[in-house]
Amino acid sequence: MPTKTTTPKRQRLLPALSVQWDIPSRPSCRTPSGQGELEGVGVTSYWVGENVEITESNPTLSKKELGDYYLATRVLFPRQLLNTSAYNIIEYVATLSSRSLVNTEETAFVNGSGSGQPTGFRAMTGHNVLAQSGAALAYRDVINTYFALPEQYRANAIWMTSTNGMKSLQNILASDGRPILDIMGGRLLNKPIYETVDIPQNLGTSANETELWFFDPFYYWIKDGESMFMDSDKIISKLQIELVLAEAIDGIYTFPTAAAELQSVK
Repeated sequence: MPTKTTTPKRQRLLPALSVQWDIPSRPSCRTPSGQGELEGVGVTSYWVGENVEITESNPTLSKKELGDYYLATRVLFPRQLLNTSAYNIIEYVATLSSRSLVNTEETAFVNGSGSGQPTGFRAMTGHNVLAQSGAALAYRDVINTYFALPEQYRANAIWMTSTNGMKSLQNILASDGRPILDIMGGRLLNKPIYETVDIPQNLGTSANETELWFFDPFYYWIKDGESMFMDSDKIISKLQIELVLAEAIDGIYTFPTAAAELQSVK
């Protein structure tokens, strides 16, 4: 029986984050250790004259401890199925299980409570928050959200919203009569935009209220405590095969200043 899976770990996990992982000259936001750096008050540069002492900077630097939260699937199937199937049943079940793990961890990176699971970016506090100004989403709301994010974090920023958010954006037309949202190209104001089912389409405070996020995904730190693994065993007394896939992972958005949220979108 196999003892580990070769199934790819992440096929669509927060695609925006996947893009950021590969940015050259920037440190990775993935860490195998239990610590992620928190950016506080930064270093200041000064113009100085000759023989003048340079003013000291005192940046506030701290670290966020990341844990090992285990995410697992367990499947039991009859031994008879193993012996009579025309295809590799273990490989098939492993594929389904790994897909479930990926979907569940992706949800946690967006919505996780931080209790026994990663802390989703929607749970952050201290970020730049705006509210839709009118009865319907308008161009000025999108522009205000764009500029609510400090300039230095816009270069690698992405948009993220729900299906209803995408529909509302599609209704906004530019001066040339075309939608400001490029659905086929996946871009809004020339920045990547991602649709996710993990942002609620109706938050319950009013009709179909949802959220539009604009943030730099680099600051979402992910700890790979233990890579995805697979173990199997025979439950001979029941003529069954037990298959378990699991991984240990954690994540948190470490720098709320690099995120802007438009609320009450409808």
